[in-house]
Amino acid sequence: MSIEEYKKMLEIKRKNEIKKLPLLYVLFCLLLKIDPLPAKMDFEKARVKITKEMRIELKYMNELSRQAVLLTENKIGSLDDLNTFRTNLEDEVRTLKGTRENLQRKKRKSTKQEDINRLDEELKKLAPKIKQINTDIQNCYKIEKRTKLWQKEYEGTMEKEKERQK
Repeated sequence: MSIEEYKKMLEIKRKNEIKKLPLLYVLFCLLLKIDPLPAKMDFEKARVKITKEMRIELKYMNELSRQAVLLTENKIGSLDDLNTFRTNLEDEVRTLKGTRENLQRKKRKSTKQEDINRLDEELKKLAPKIKQINTDIQNCYKIEKRTKLWQKEYEGTMEKEKERQK
């Protein structure tokens, strides 16, 4: 067999192997945003719809991903670290909300349009910060709840294992 024939054979073989991949695997790759995610995916003659359950699971998966990023970025390794981090975030939100209220009060009292515009810009800068910190606080509560649930399940499993070993 010549080199050209061998390369053609390998190319045909690769194409056939791609066709053998399960569509579900390809779908999950797309859901993980490895490729763009269309509403429907067309693989030659097969059509795969994204179901409501898949969308729910995708949303949950994205939430877990954000929580994992939160833990790694802030080097949180225990529940105590998590509680300390959450307390600091709650203090920061209280401070930012107080600042926002003061700016809103000043805006209502102000008569000059320049001051009102400046205060509006400051308020617009505060809003995304407050929203992000609130999201982080909610994620901290969800992480704590899930961790405690996993600890209970682990302890229950360990007790069953000890009983089985006896």
